[in-house]
Amino acid sequence: MAEIILTIAIEGVKCVATCLSPSAGRRINYLREYKSNFETLKTEVEKLKGKRTSIQYQVDEAKNKVEEVEENVLKWLEKAEEIEENVQKWLERARKNMPNEDAAAAAAAGRTREDEEENAGNVREDEQTAAKKRWLKVLSPGLKTRYQLGKEAVTQREAVVKHLEVGEFDQISHPIIPKDPRLCIKDFETFESRASTFANIVSSLSDPGVSIVGIYGMGGIGKTTLAKQVANHLQTNKLYDFVVFVEIGQNPDIMKIQKEIAEKFGLQLSEQESESTRAGKLCQRLKNEKSILIILDNIWDYLDLQAVGIPRRDEARGCKLLLTARIVDVLSSKMDSQYNFPVGFLNDAEAWNMFEKMSGRDYTKDSKLESVAREVANKCAHLPILIVTVSRALCNKPLFMWKDFLQQMGMSSSRDVRGIHASIELSYKYLESEALQKTLLLIRYANLTSTDELLMNGMSLGLFDDIKNMEGRRARVQTLVQQLKDSCLLLDGNTTGKDFSMHDACS
Repeated sequence: MAEIILTIAIEGVKCVATCLSPSAGRRINYLREYKSNFETLKTEVEKLKGKRTSIQYQVDEAKNKVEEVEENVLKWLEKAEEIEENVQKWLERARKNMPNEDAAAAAAAGRTREDEEENAGNVREDEQTAAKKRWLKVLSPGLKTRYQLGKEAVTQREAVVKHLEVGEFDQISHPIIPKDPRLCIKDFETFESRASTFANIVSSLSDPGVSIVGIYGMGGIGKTTLAKQVANHLQTNKLYDFVVFVEIGQNPDIMKIQKEIAEKFGLQLSEQESESTRAGKLCQRLKNEKSILIILDNIWDYLDLQAVGIPRRDEARGCKLLLTARIVDVLSSKMDSQYNFPVGFLNDAEAWNMFEKMSGRDYTKDSKLESVAREVANKCAHLPILIVTVSRALCNKPLFMWKDFLQQMGMSSSRDVRGIHASIELSYKYLESEALQKTLLLIRYANLTSTDELLMNGMSLGLFDDIKNMEGRRARVQTLVQQLKDSCLLLDGNTTGKDFSMHDACS
């Protein structure tokens, strides 16, 4: 009975509301449609859950592909989960606060009988007024609760619908362009004598009117390390969006250079395409880049940039080049570099500090060893590559071996290329095992660059006959390569597919 009366009351108020403002009608609907508002809210929340599940699946798939998820997608998922949780909590509270219609009906029925008896007994007019007020007390709690719940259900539903509408994304993720591991500098040492050169290179590459900058110096002087230091600085300070590092060498492979640059942007170049077609694709892509630095390391002679696909200066101001070479003429005359910066020898203090750091020893505890070690450090020609190699080769050796090493180093000039080769050769002699020596010679003369190549060539020469299974042989090869890297006689691979390489001073 109470429900019928409530319905009649609501319908009556609705008729009145139609004559009033739209906002009044909307408020009446909160009361009249509160049940359907609940059902609509539940339906929309289910839609939101379904959409969130679908997008989360796409996000997980993107992460499996090592792609970076768009920030707005992650924020949407987080907000969707928050909305679902809030709605669920509210629905639970709302159920507890819903009017007990059975109780209301019983109360209304009891009150009706009392009123009929009073009316039948000719109740005074003031008592009839009191009866009407009691009716309102019975009905008003239900009306008020319905109104509040109906209004809040609409508010919650609108938030859900709005979030559903903004959950349309053009893309969920994009490929990650990882930082080139070759730009990570191992055992990097900052040298005060090169601070001004570093600053000048950075300044030149920050100048809009400069497109090509060169670094030159003899082998082992630290050109590549300085170029990597510059690249890291520019990326850290967001002066360039992308930095690409490519080793050129004495025999440039145009297709290899093209592919290394293209891979940075996810640009696919096919070997079936002609060199000019690949160059055209790469050039067009580079023209579209706003800020990119390409490092072409270890250039020995003229390199046709157009054949590679690198735009001319006047075609793409956003693409700049940093070149390294041993001879300044290669940079200025053949590569048309606008500014060229020399990398000189370390001073005495820098050379000794680096020698101590790389060997990991405190020579002051042994005055005799310190004296010989300083002489050896001086014989390293103030070249970082020699300092690192020699200091590690001798760090744990007895004093007589240091003296023998020093005597042999004195047989060659310390500041020419032959001196470098002599020092590398001496480091080779002091390797801990014959297996390491044979491995280094095999890598050098067979021009090997991967553990697989080394494994196959070594097996054909019987280097691993003492190991019966392939797994053990592979482990031996990996161990030998790592030991040679630790001795600075091998470097980490410079290009895709290479496990290691030899410094050009060793070749």
